[in-house]
Amino acid sequence: MARSRTLTEIADEAYRLADAEGMTARHPREDVVRWTNKGLAELYDLLVSARGLEWYRASTTIALVAGTTDYALPAAFYALLGARMLDGGALLPMSQGASAELRDGYLQGGAGPRLYQLAGANITILPVPSSGSLVLDYVPAFVDLADDGVATFDGVNGWETYGSIFAARLMSIKDSDETKLGMLTGELSGMAQRVRGLARKRDVSAPTRVRDVRGMAAHASARRWR
Repeated sequence: MARSRTLTEIADEAYRLADAEGMTARHPREDVVRWTNKGLAELYDLLVSARGLEWYRASTTIALVAGTTDYALPAAFYALLGARMLDGGALLPMSQGASAELRDGYLQGGAGPRLYQLAGANITILPVPSSGSLVLDYVPAFVDLADDGVATFDGVNGWETYGSIFAARLMSIKDSDETKLGMLTGELSGMAQRVRGLARKRDVSAPTRVRDVRGMAAHASARRWR
């Protein structure tokens, strides 16, 4: 990761951008911290939706229990990047299954789980496992940062300023400062466009791939008609 700053530094920057340094009576610190966290959460969503998933990738391994198909997702789970089955030292990729695929009889055979489906706070895998582990690559949810001078946010390329601008903009609304509001709104919009544009260009090596959207169930059905 390229650049991390504390929540305290980002909130302090918000005061500077709003020309409100030292004005904690007018703009209480707890309000500015809350607004800064809200801005960082919005930036986090922008990065994730702009294919910046790799910046916040996490991984966890879940030990499988024989006869059990449902497992709890990590507490901070936000979005799944991929699921793999670890059995005998080999990592086998798994595919997302539709409800119809998970009901198909062909899933009763074979070596180990091959399909998964997210359901609320759980992940369901089939066929029923007998051993092994489930490896999940995922994006954790954003968690509000504490104003303690320690908690940091990785802005990757200086994008953490988005949180400062977001909070400063709300301060200008409270102050009815139309001039500063217009300027900060423009900066916020410009940074959002910058994030969307640059995040997509991080990995240009992977070509576009054709994906079979009908799934294994369709192929199994076609075989039955032969």
